[in-house]
Amino acid sequence: PLGMIGQFDMAKWQRVIDVNLTGTFLGMQASVEAMKSDGGGSIINISSIEGLRGAVMVHPYVASKWAVRGLTKSAALELGQYNIRVNSVHPGGVATPMVINEAMAGFVADNPSFGESQMPLMSLPMMESASVTDTIMFLCGPSGRYITGVALPIDAGLQLR
Repeated sequence: PLGMIGQFDMAKWQRVIDVNLTGTFLGMQASVEAMKSDGGGSIINISSIEGLRGAVMVHPYVASKWAVRGLTKSAALELGQYNIRVNSVHPGGVATPMVINEAMAGFVADNPSFGESQMPLMSLPMMESASVTDTIMFLCGPSGRYITGVALPIDAGLQLR
């Protein structure tokens, strides 16, 4: 939902917070005991580049994604003693049907280089979801065993703009 902060509908605000933040919290809560019993594990929370930089007109989205980042940090501190690592990934400019068809209301379809023009790594096309998956698999795997409490951007430098 898009809207100016002074006129933003509270029901829409609450829906975004419930899905993005409360949903993340409930997912973590549901997995912690099993991970403790198994001797550890890895939780990867999905945030957004807007959880690192902010954006206009999407206030509940930005607030919820910044909150996921904070929740990740506090959970990493709490759960490290159980060998549970907690990290967040912050994708930016992912070419998903929601971004292309809904959120951008045709803007990206009409301007295919939109995401690319904002990225310092301009030779790359708008990111596919597989790039996010690859990063998550790295964090969950043995190469990520010493990584916890990290807010990792996957954005070709978009947060730098």
